[in-house]
Amino acid sequence: MKQIFRSKIFYLISFLVILGGLLVFNNDEEPTEKLTDDEFFTNLADGKVTFIEVEQRKSVIEISGRLAGYEKDQYFVASVPNSETSLDRMNNAAEEHDIEKMELHHT
Repeated sequence: MKQIFRSKIFYLISFLVILGGLLVFNNDEEPTEKLTDDEFFTNLADGKVTFIEVEQRKSVIEISGRLAGYEKDQYFVASVPNSETSLDRMNNAAEEHDIEKMELHHT
């Protein structure tokens, strides 16, 4: 009886170790930080944004990008009001701080 119990525990522990390893190494989610519109515009004005991709929607502008110091697979997301003011602030900052890439998508 002890032999059966020990072998079951061995297999259970082995299974849990393998499962844990798979979960750690197969995490497909990229690290993302959600910024408020104020945080986004503050980082943008301070020249901390190095890349942005913009997608215009009816009432909001969805933004994803990178801040200085981010890893290659790290990015932020933010939503700002879809207004001329928001677009002007982004365009001016992109020119002033030489942001790597700015794509506008209309949906």
